[in-house]
Amino acid sequence: MASDLAADYNAKLDAQVLNGSGSSGQHLGILGISGINTVTYTAATPVLVGATAPMWPKIASGIGQVMSGRFAGPNAIVMSANEWVWMLAATDPSTFRPIVQPNQGAYNPAGLQDGQPTYEGVAGYLFNLPVILDSNMPTNLGAGTNETRVVIADFEDLILFEDANGAPSQLRFEQPAGNALGVMLIAYGYSAFAGGRQPKAISVLAGTGLITPAL
Repeated sequence: MASDLAADYNAKLDAQVLNGSGSSGQHLGILGISGINTVTYTAATPVLVGATAPMWPKIASGIGQVMSGRFAGPNAIVMSANEWVWMLAATDPSTFRPIVQPNQGAYNPAGLQDGQPTYEGVAGYLFNLPVILDSNMPTNLGAGTNETRVVIADFEDLILFEDANGAPSQLRFEQPAGNALGVMLIAYGYSAFAGGRQPKAISVLAGTGLITPAL
């Protein structure tokens, strides 16, 4: 139960770091920071690579804008699990081989899947940058409320301050629910997020080409 509470606390903190409003006690999340690099990917039928409106050059543009605006390279790409699995399913339009290939023995891949499909840790690589999956990435953005986002950033410029132990504190109360033989468990913590120190260290892919893929 304690681990469940900690996991729920961390998930809620992560959601704020990505998309917090900056008001009513919420952190200002990455997607709400002013002055970041916005790369618009417009496509009726999104494709990772291909002759017509591919996403691949847009990812490169996001990387390049961090490099030219921050004078440093990004160190990770963050996206939803659905977006990554859509990339895993993408095939070369001429040879029909997977675009993102397993890391073992891959031949001329555009991207790499790091071992077995995984959610935690590094899921794979694009442009030799680690891909991190985050299912708190919104999927209801854009005019049609059906778009997600891809974040490319130098995350060393995004600083999250937490309690010294790095884990939420937990309390147990038996009295409030004693008449029902219940126990109240509380997890809480204190944090601050400085995500807007260097806005040009962040690129966000947005647009109709980021419609949440159906799996």
